[in-house]
Amino acid sequence: MAKSEDRRSIRCSFCGKPQSLVNRLIAGNGSYICDECVRMCMSIVDDLPQQKAVSGYDGLPLVFEKLPKPM
Repeated sequence: MAKSEDRRSIRCSFCGKPQSLVNRLIAGNGSYICDECVRMCMSIVDDLPQQKAVSGYDGLPLVFEKLPKPM
């Protein structure tokens, strides 16, 4: 492949597969992610433990309905 063709070829920024070998590429801010990498990322996120409730500075859970409104 020539250098000019390399610049024009769109590839997944994570696995490096060219657009011709994947079903879909999602573009964003100069980078791309293929549908296969998205699926892999989703499985990683699904395996993470659920986040704990947000706590205040005193360790008690925050109740957002009781927070004062900013003036």
